[in-house]
Amino acid sequence: MGQFIDIHSHPPGHREPGTLTVVSRYDGFEEMAVSSGLYSVGLHPWHLTHAHAQWDAFALVARHSHVVAVGECGLDRLCTTPWVLQQELFAAQVDLAGRLGKPLIIHCVRAFGECLAMLKPAAVPFVVHGFNRNEQIARQVLDAGGALSFGAAVLRNPLRLAEVVRLVPDDRLFLETDEAHLAVSAIYTAVAAIRNTQKEALILQIESNFNAIFKLP
Repeated sequence: MGQFIDIHSHPPGHREPGTLTVVSRYDGFEEMAVSSGLYSVGLHPWHLTHAHAQWDAFALVARHSHVVAVGECGLDRLCTTPWVLQQELFAAQVDLAGRLGKPLIIHCVRAFGECLAMLKPAAVPFVVHGFNRNEQIARQVLDAGGALSFGAAVLRNPLRLAEVVRLVPDDRLFLETDEAHLAVSAIYTAVAAIRNTQKEALILQIESNFNAIFKLP
């Protein structure tokens, strides 16, 4: 029997016993203790307040062995951060992830065309987290070689997301809690029902997917 894996959870989040959790951080890098646990670190487009200083701290901590992914990072048409700055920092993070050999966790809001274009040169796998868009956009991500991670939206809107959840290939599927205070096992239960598979089989599949692209320390 494998274990539940939550690939994207913001602190403090819900820590379910028996779950491997990747904690996502977008600030506080200078004080961040990464001596235990697994982390992803990135410069989130919402929070680029002091970009150059944030970059220096982020780039240093991203090299730590317990940081297993770069992100979340990406593009967001709804935030107030200047578009050019978003693009500059996203491109830099894609490049750094390639040099470090760590996968990318992608945040994308109303910018999938631009985001996927900027991911073309990526030398590492990428996962679009918290996916809640339609089948057309899902296919664009999958055709670009990306994976999709689903969170609490599958509990809130199971009918709307059912076809999208079903179309994702087994080896491109991940699950997460993001900022929701719930157990990732509840998302596993919902996704297993949507995909008409046993929860135990889903646990083993996602564990295999995780091991394929995340290099543990």
